[in-house]
Amino acid sequence: MVSSLRVSKEGLEIVEQARKKKGWTKTAAAWCQAAFTTEATLKRFWRQVPIQQDSFIKICEAVGVNWEDVLDKTLSPGTLRVDWEEPIDVSVFYGRTKELADLENSILKNRLAVLTGMGGIGKTALVGKVWEKQIKGKFDYTIQRSLSTSPLLPELLKDIVEFLSDGEQQEGGISQLMEYLRKQRCLLILDNVETIMSIGTNAGNFCPEFQDYSELIKRVKSEQHKSCLLVMSRERPQDAIWLRGEKVGFLALCGLKKEAQELLKEQGLSGSEKDLETLNTLYGGNPGSLKLISSLIQELFNGIVLNYLKSGTIVVVLKEILEQHFSRLSDLETQIMVKLAVNSDPSSLSLLVEEISPLSTAELMQAVKSLIDRALIEKSCTEVDDVTFTLQPEVRKYVKRKFVK
Repeated sequence: MVSSLRVSKEGLEIVEQARKKKGWTKTAAAWCQAAFTTEATLKRFWRQVPIQQDSFIKICEAVGVNWEDVLDKTLSPGTLRVDWEEPIDVSVFYGRTKELADLENSILKNRLAVLTGMGGIGKTALVGKVWEKQIKGKFDYTIQRSLSTSPLLPELLKDIVEFLSDGEQQEGGISQLMEYLRKQRCLLILDNVETIMSIGTNAGNFCPEFQDYSELIKRVKSEQHKSCLLVMSRERPQDAIWLRGEKVGFLALCGLKKEAQELLKEQGLSGSEKDLETLNTLYGGNPGSLKLISSLIQELFNGIVLNYLKSGTIVVVLKEILEQHFSRLSDLETQIMVKLAVNSDPSSLSLLVEEISPLSTAELMQAVKSLIDRALIEKSCTEVDDVTFTLQPEVRKYVKRKFVK
């Protein structure tokens, strides 16, 4: 018999009924106490992640279920250890051929990989696709966690170490984690990392109570091991930027290009290639925006893109995500966004310095760099190699509506 067991899909239904009779929640403290286990282990049980045999049996016995009746008998000793906190459906995926290859290369060749991009751009889908189709069998352990609830690092490490030790170790810090990263090939995925970063200052700095995450990133990068930490964030972590070089990979995810037409057609929209391209440009190739605007065009324009374009307006469909982005900006960053929104043409650094005063060039440069790190502004080069900055149409419309009277 294998040392780790997993509940079957049918078994989950049996345990669910038994749980309800007890009047317990899925992670009830009383259940943990009765089974002599942790809440993290109980969560893994519900996610159908293999857990230690003893814990599996006790969890079942605590609610009066015969463990052999709910056991997934297809689990073999060689089964990969995977704990994906938030499963991703990648059955429908568009393009991103180069990005898929770049991310695979970044994960397999580096100790630290950083994936950034605006909300809705498709970071999570890209990671899910890469893992499912390209790197799934290349790691002994894969564990994914979202930092959206802002967990303190000791709490997170306790959970991760418990998983990597197959339940044998229920406490651990950075040093214990590093031991497991050296012993076995592990992929650790941390999503929504911007949640634990400071608000109202330049992008990518951890809040005081989360500074130990900075230490984690530095040690993962600098110490010898055969694993990878993948950091996903709407903002580039400054600590990772300072660590550029060997064993660190960066990928900033941009909008869809021609593959967006396939997405729009799949959403039931009709129009010429030019119309679909125009719609994609208005929404910066953001898959989240394109899906939302497609729904509106279906309802109000019978799916005909040209009729929406003729309306002469841009409906801001990512309002909630943009509000989250803007709630994090400093006052200077907000001023720059407003100037870029009202300027009809792309703006240079020198022009922004003239328009926002009194202000030192150094301060403005830092703020513009911060906005780039937040994926909120776009830059381009002129024929004389001057760099200019502008906003995507949807972002411009949002800024004007919110800040310009």
